[in-house]
Amino acid sequence: MYLKRKDKPLDKETESSDTGSYYAGCETKIIIDRTKLTDVLDKLNIGVYIVDQQHDINYINPVIYKEFGAVSGKKCYQYFHDRKEACPWCKNDEVFSGRSVSWRWYSGKKDKYFSLFDIPLNINGQIFKLEFFYDITEQRKAERALMESERRFRAVFDSMYQFLGLLKPDGMLIEVNRTALEFGGVDRNDVINRYFWETHWWKISPGTQQQLKNAVTRAAKGEFIRFEVEVLGRQEETAIVDFSLKPLFGGQGEVILLIAEGRDITEQKRMQAEMEKLNSLNLTGQLAAVISHEIKNPITTIRGLLQVLKDKPEIKKHNELVELIISELDRVNNMASEFLNMSQSKPVNFKKQNLNVVIKRILPLLTACGMISNINVNTELDDIPDLMLDENEIRQLLLNLVRNGIEAMEPGKNLTVITRKEGEWVILSVQDQGRGISEDILDKLGKPFFTTKERGVGLGLVTCYRIAERHGAAISIETSSKGSTFSVKFNEKLNKDIGIAIIKEKWES
Repeated sequence: MYLKRKDKPLDKETESSDTGSYYAGCETKIIIDRTKLTDVLDKLNIGVYIVDQQHDINYINPVIYKEFGAVSGKKCYQYFHDRKEACPWCKNDEVFSGRSVSWRWYSGKKDKYFSLFDIPLNINGQIFKLEFFYDITEQRKAERALMESERRFRAVFDSMYQFLGLLKPDGMLIEVNRTALEFGGVDRNDVINRYFWETHWWKISPGTQQQLKNAVTRAAKGEFIRFEVEVLGRQEETAIVDFSLKPLFGGQGEVILLIAEGRDITEQKRMQAEMEKLNSLNLTGQLAAVISHEIKNPITTIRGLLQVLKDKPEIKKHNELVELIISELDRVNNMASEFLNMSQSKPVNFKKQNLNVVIKRILPLLTACGMISNINVNTELDDIPDLMLDENEIRQLLLNLVRNGIEAMEPGKNLTVITRKEGEWVILSVQDQGRGISEDILDKLGKPFFTTKERGVGLGLVTCYRIAERHGAAISIETSSKGSTFSVKFNEKLNKDIGIAIIKEKWES
């Protein structure tokens, strides 16, 4: 960037490519006959003038005359700059000491930019300054227009919410927008001029890097590529991205650039999974209402008849078998009851109360459940605000999660019930010390009828999800080889809205 001053040179000296190439080969000192020199200079189509050490102009060629007019005995600083004394930016001292100087100057008087090249000139033993003027005003306008165009492009490029990058056909990243940099928590210098698959975003796994490398190879041949992929963000967080590579073609049909674009669809994927789960729950509820009704009635009849028959003398010898049948009927009946409980839209009794109080009330039962399996049940309860809760439902949710945790552990381990507040979230966690949950099972948790228990129904977690949903809460799972943590996250604002809706409903009724 060059600063524009009225009748002053541009602040920054530069070895100008146009003057440097034009005058390449000029000697720092030229000893020549004055007449022959002026004959040559008169024919040049660029401005030329000669000045002595007293700032007196000894010669101007026709181009300078046409641009600035007659000299009329003026000093160079008067002629070019309308100044009364020598210019502080003048290069005379350098030139008269034997140096050639290339620089740029803006003439406020003419509103033009000039590229200047000064060389020392020896004429009959006297040193003069020979200066060549080259009008670069149009070039400067083009440069400014290009800079403005680049500025506008950068502003649009950086403001896009998508992750954008430009690649050479070989996969070298040459440009990237601010959105992508901020997402990855990286600096531009960390990724520019590196192969795209070697940058931070793609280091999530060697397989992902190879997937991108193969995609670049195909895109460089003119193919449009698009796929969903998990990439790295800042602080090792990950995101699911809808990624594409679009080839940009040159005049001969060759691929000259690849446009890389990515959209973060993590939340969209999460919402899709939640919707699928809710749809599954709704369908299960509808099926449960029908099945439980059709099953419970005949089961009750059969059980009653068996109770009568087992007391008859001829049947008593088969009592052991009859008791087994009744036991299995009871199990089926319990399963049907769970179906029915899940399908029924029971009235929810929300009251403003503290989650810690509910936990303390049910703690003896939780402790007893743990003692049966030799599991220690502990609590870590922080200060948390009151919430709108249905105590019976929260007790059911907590009991289901604790039982699952106990069944996942070996005797002698610890299970901890935790409450805490994080921002606008009040969190209830049940933390076990089991072996953790494998990834293939983790994706299926909460789906109706899925269970890892030998005699399980697969509706315990389903019930927990429905209770959480009614309380404006969400369930998240963290697992490792050291154990699993199921967290129920109550959004304080959303929970308050539930309370307001209940109060309004009661007031209107």
